[in-house]
Amino acid sequence: MTELDRVISTAVAEHDAPFLVAMVGNGDGVTWSGTAGESASGQAAALDTAFRLFSMTKSVGSTAAMILMERGKLSPDATVESILPEFADLKRRYLSHSEWLTPCSKLHRTSNRGWPE
Repeated sequence: MTELDRVISTAVAEHDAPFLVAMVGNGDGVTWSGTAGESASGQAAALDTAFRLFSMTKSVGSTAAMILMERGKLSPDATVESILPEFADLKRRYLSHSEWLTPCSKLHRTSNRGWPE
């Protein structure tokens, strides 16, 4: 049993989570994976256990933006219309403070200041 296996098993045993499915990876792929607990009564959690995901837009979008920034394919200060040219028309109609609408402002959760009330 690895240290990571112990961590997830302990978390389930101490009721910090009902069950856990975890993976660690790098650019070469998955380097470790493990499960602990039961995903349903009498059914052990498995690496292919299905999860319901709610309200993940910010988490997934932020992660994707940071990956693109790290790879030099997205500037944190890029304007939305430089990425989505069709946004320029929406900006003219609805926004007075479009300078806040950048990947960086989305990560800081400040970009909603320009939207009308």
